[in-house]
Amino acid sequence: MSKVQIGDATLDDLDAIHAIEVLAFPHPWTRRLLAKEFEHPWSRQRIARDEAGKVLGYLISWKVADEVHILDVAVHPEARRKGVGRLLLEDCASMARESDSVSISLEVRRSNEGARALYRDLGFEIIGERPRYYVADREDAVVLEWVL
Repeated sequence: MSKVQIGDATLDDLDAIHAIEVLAFPHPWTRRLLAKEFEHPWSRQRIARDEAGKVLGYLISWKVADEVHILDVAVHPEARRKGVGRLLLEDCASMARESDSVSISLEVRRSNEGARALYRDLGFEIIGERPRYYVADREDAVVLEWVL
């Protein structure tokens, strides 16, 4: 894989973000919901691009008090298992530390073993669960936290 650049996403990236969202999740966010994140001052949208500028993945997080909560993170299927997700998460951790955050949290589907393995490898630990969190199919979420 060519060199990956991580940076701030803009509304110009919305179509690419939404396209990955639709490919990545069985019940994706709508384009409108993704666009709304750009309006919130507490929301951060980061994007991974290859050298040609193609969007490979994204991460949307909220800064709340001294914590960061990841709402959405996805990598294009063609770019998975090549370190893009790890780079986005490490970037999130770096930015969290710079803003004096003490932890990062997120919810992940219980069945998403690939993502859970990556999160575990980075230092996330299970702190709870949310039964039937994913409304469309009633799957449980595992709540993870990375203490920085």
